[in-house]
Amino acid sequence: MKGQRTLFVDTETYSETDIKSAGAYKYMEDPAFEILLLPFAWDDEPVRVLDLTDPDDLEELPDIIAGLSDPDTVKVAHNAAFERYALWKHFGRRLPPEQWKDTMILAAQCGLPLNLAGVCDALNMGEDKAKMKEGKALIKYFCCPCKPTKVNGQRTRNFPEHDPEKWEVFRQYCIRDVDSEPLIKETLIRYEPSDTEHRFWCLDACINENGIPFDPVLAKAAIQMDEENKAQLIEEAMALTGLDNPNSVAQIKDWLREQEGIEVASLNKKAVADVVAQL
Repeated sequence: MKGQRTLFVDTETYSETDIKSAGAYKYMEDPAFEILLLPFAWDDEPVRVLDLTDPDDLEELPDIIAGLSDPDTVKVAHNAAFERYALWKHFGRRLPPEQWKDTMILAAQCGLPLNLAGVCDALNMGEDKAKMKEGKALIKYFCCPCKPTKVNGQRTRNFPEHDPEKWEVFRQYCIRDVDSEPLIKETLIRYEPSDTEHRFWCLDACINENGIPFDPVLAKAAIQMDEENKAQLIEEAMALTGLDNPNSVAQIKDWLREQEGIEVASLNKKAVADVVAQL
């Protein structure tokens, strides 16, 4: 398309939810979620980074937001699903997946590692393009809650002012990430998925965003029925065994030994089946 621009983007974010245990969507639904740094590059221009924690560093933000909303601007990111939803949540406007390309998908097409560091290594990009090794420690310092101690003044989060030198290194780390995206795209573009596959990718994104409809009244009623059924079974077990707590493994083991003369090492599914077979 004539006049079409390409915007390469990445984000560094903060949330109080652990992304590994909760997943990306819950991570970004956390009330504390925010984008800290927004590195970007237009077409073949040098990478720049916006510090969204600094009100004096947002001069180019309107142009970025306009590009994110412009259907004629192709947005490119590595693991675009995360970056797109992060930008959507932070700025409060949906970003259609049809306008995005993902260098991680290009890597997957070629059987390369999916993580950015692995792709850079596989393509022999060199140290000037490879992912900075300090990144993991910097992400832990700035992007995750910290343990309050006497040394840090009982704070639960590290801000840029708590270590300006680390923050500057973090900015450089962000720039390096986006710096590698155009090279990955240029190297692997001939393996780009077909239009049909891209439509499937967009459909998958829409399904994940919309979720699955369910009946909350039915769900609450099912939970209530489950609780009532459990309470009834506990009462029956207490009447049958005379135990104070039929949920106690130790009490059940003692009861089986005293009443039936059966010794069991555990009460897992297989052990219970063996006990039942002996009665």
